[in-house]
Amino acid sequence: MDFEELAQIPEPGRSELAAFVGCVVDFLQFVLKDSDQFASLWTDEPELRDLAVTVLEKDVPGSAKELTRAIWETPDEKLVSYGLTGNPLRFKLQVLGTISREFKTEYMESIPFSVRKWLRQAFEGMDAVLGSLVLATGAGGLIRQFKKALSAFAGKAAGEYHY
Repeated sequence: MDFEELAQIPEPGRSELAAFVGCVVDFLQFVLKDSDQFASLWTDEPELRDLAVTVLEKDVPGSAKELTRAIWETPDEKLVSYGLTGNPLRFKLQVLGTISREFKTEYMESIPFSVRKWLRQAFEGMDAVLGSLVLATGAGGLIRQFKKALSAFAGKAAGEYHY
């Protein structure tokens, strides 16, 4: 399952939240290991990419597993209060599905497209769900902070931050 497929679920709940965690891990792998589209991010910092891959392989899976387990243990009212059920979750997933589809249509069709800008949008879209999940469950902080660090680096690589 990917973000676009999750966006099509009419009444998302715990199963979709668990699938979302898997999608986040798959996306991080796509960005760091499986895709040449993001290689330019690491041109000046190849050792940083190597370290990120190490974290992805050794640390992120445990955090993802912890978060997935916590999804099933978290009281319904907490999920509701963080917008992690029904229409609020569906909206968040549809935003993320739209961002995901943009990559497939624009980048793959060679329309002028900023991969870095898209990556930042994708990370922000993920955080709408992931941030709420971490707060509601009290688990998965490592995966969220790792994603946030990658987002910050993508912004630096794009020249969006000025010191």
